[in-house]
Amino acid sequence: MKKLILVMGLPGSGKSFFAERLASAIGANYLSSDRERNRKGRRGQYSTEDKLKIYHDLEELAKETLNLGKTVVIDATFHLQQTRDLFSKLAVEEGASPFYFHTTADEDLIRERLRQPRTESQADFSVYKKIKEAFEPIIMEVTVLESKKDNIAFMLETALAHIEHGEN
Repeated sequence: MKKLILVMGLPGSGKSFFAERLASAIGANYLSSDRERNRKGRRGQYSTEDKLKIYHDLEELAKETLNLGKTVVIDATFHLQQTRDLFSKLAVEEGASPFYFHTTADEDLIRERLRQPRTESQADFSVYKKIKEAFEPIIMEVTVLESKKDNIAFMLETALAHIEHGEN
């Protein structure tokens, strides 16, 4: 059965690292807000309106994937409930099983990660703080995964177990 999997979290929380590996492990299409922003030539455009355009673009790409009967993993902050709702609605419309993962990490580790150059994302610690302040409470059932320096195998194992058993 096709699945729609959201991986949400703050910049530097390990969500992209995790989401890309999860998609690979289950043979799913991987969609990333950072990659889509770069692909569309919208790097540096971070107003709320610009961000919502990216989420709608991701929604269309996810819909195409689901229409092919395939599973999709979507990697973005999803810091606003309206963006989470957009994909929850899509899962229902497309008859896909939804799974929601929220990656977290210790703030010192996030600071360390965001000091490193990254090809896809422009987020630095000041961006992290802004998004953290604006991050709306998650009102759906999610599986919280704490990212550490060396626990990607555990994160994947946990996520795969939840997906296999159909639970968040």
